[in-house]
Amino acid sequence: MNNTQVVRNSNKGEKLSRKMQEIRDAFDIGQTYQIAAALQLLIDNSKRNFDETVEVALRFKVDTKKQQLSVYRGMAVMPNGIGKHVRIAIICENNKLSLAQSTGAEFVGEHDLIAKIAEGFTDFDVCICDPVLMKDLSKVAAILGPKGLMPNPKLGTVTSDFKEAVTMVRSGKPYKMDKYGVVHAGVGKLSFGVKKLIENIAAITSAVLKHCVKGTSITSAHITATMSPGIKIAISDVYTVSRM
Repeated sequence: MNNTQVVRNSNKGEKLSRKMQEIRDAFDIGQTYQIAAALQLLIDNSKRNFDETVEVALRFKVDTKKQQLSVYRGMAVMPNGIGKHVRIAIICENNKLSLAQSTGAEFVGEHDLIAKIAEGFTDFDVCICDPVLMKDLSKVAAILGPKGLMPNPKLGTVTSDFKEAVTMVRSGKPYKMDKYGVVHAGVGKLSFGVKKLIENIAAITSAVLKHCVKGTSITSAHITATMSPGIKIAISDVYTVSRM
C-alpha cells in the first residue's frame, strides 16, 4: 500500500489522505476550546514538513446588506509579524525616489512604474502611493483592485510618509469582512508558539472590534492551520484576549 492511500470521511463523503484523516481524528470538532488550548492542539498535531500558517475567522452579527462593509476593513499591526516577507511597491514623485528607496521597498518609481503596472506587472504584495499621484494610479485601478493591491487611506497605504508606511506594512496584517459577516486573518506561523500567536490574535481582534458599529457582536470564532480543520473557540476568550 503506497503513501497516497486515501480514506473516506463518513461525515462528508469526501476522500482524504491517510495523513489528513489522522489530523482530523485528533480534533474534537464539536468541542469549544480556549484560544491557548486550541493553538497548542494545532502545534501538537501538525504533521506537515512546512511551517503552517495560523488563521482566525470571526463571524459577526451584522446586517451586511444594510451596513457598509468598508467599516470593517483596516490594518492591524502584529507585534510579532506574520512570518512572511512582504514585497512592497512605492509610487512617488521623482524627487522623492531616494527617500522611498531608503525604506527597503522592492520596487520604487513614478510614472514609469505605473506604466509597468498598466502592462500587467503586479509582482508585489502591497502598493504604497504618494497622495499626489493617486489620480494617475487610478488609471490602473482595474488591474490593482481585483488583486487587492490598490492603495487605500484606511490601510495607511496612501501617504507620503513612506518609512512609517513600510514599517506598518512589514508588521501589519490587512483585514476585511466578507459578505457573510466573517473576518478572516492570518496571525502567524505555528513556529511562533502559543504566546506570540495569542499576542497577534489580540492585535487583530482589538483592531476589528475598535471599529465595530455599536451593537455589533461576535457570534462565532474559529482557529485553523493550513492543513487542519477549524477549531471552535470560546467567544468570551476572544473578547478577553482582545483587551490584552
